[in-house]
Amino acid sequence: MKIVKNVLIVFLVTMILTSCAGNMNFTIPVDATLGGGFQYGIFQGFIVYPIGVLINKLTAIIGVAAIAMILTTIIVRTVTLPVTLKGQMASRGMQELQPKIQELEDKYRGRTDESSKQRKAAEMQKIYQSMDVNPMSGMLYPFLSLPIFMGVWRATSMSEIIKVSEPFLGFALGVSPQTALGNGEFHYLILMLLVGVTQFVQFRLTNHLTTQRQKDSKSYRYNPQAEKMNKQMGIMMYGFTIMMVFMSFTLISAMSIYLTVSALISIAQAFYIDRFMRKVEKDEKVSR
Repeated sequence: MKIVKNVLIVFLVTMILTSCAGNMNFTIPVDATLGGGFQYGIFQGFIVYPIGVLINKLTAIIGVAAIAMILTTIIVRTVTLPVTLKGQMASRGMQELQPKIQELEDKYRGRTDESSKQRKAAEMQKIYQSMDVNPMSGMLYPFLSLPIFMGVWRATSMSEIIKVSEPFLGFALGVSPQTALGNGEFHYLILMLLVGVTQFVQFRLTNHLTTQRQKDSKSYRYNPQAEKMNKQMGIMMYGFTIMMVFMSFTLISAMSIYLTVSALISIAQAFYIDRFMRKVEKDEKVSR
């Protein structure tokens, strides 16, 4: 499926870029400064170290690294909310164009000559311009959020304060469930369960609210192409959930906290974005 292929390509490209973005053999000390990460690379300097310093400062204030991790997650997700909203707006624009795109596909179906391909491409471009939509933006905004996730992952993995912190509710933040289960500490399965449930609810709710908002629109028309995309998103939802559970198994427990809290924030954001998008649509109808 094309949409799954695109997401995997973006994910792999981000993994490669961040993996090659400087030295990985370092530790973020308790007394780290904001500019200290540039000696290890640009990615470390701009994203990893600032997140690590934030965790350090909050831990020093609160006294509990796990609570500091939760607050860091909230701050990071709040900062990236505008990107999330932009992504939703881009997705909405593409959804509105689907009927016109389907009509164009039907018009040129079976016409494979070069002249028809050129006319189809020109008409497709006009459709995008009519709604001021960039077809690449649907991939761009999710791509922008991935370096932040990678930054949190590195910051927690390299954080000295995370490694030496006291266990929180029986969970050592610097130990992965994989390691803990190998030592017979089966209560770490709770972390994986929390990640799986919250991630699944997040994906399911976001997809449901988006679909329902489209159906509630007065301009809604049944669109086979959109229905196909919704089914593909459903398949991706299960795939992402499995991927996140696997990641929570191999990464340190601090990342399970991040993934769980991040999913809960996403659930709250889904309701906020739904209200925001409905307001935008209402304002557009009034202005017409």
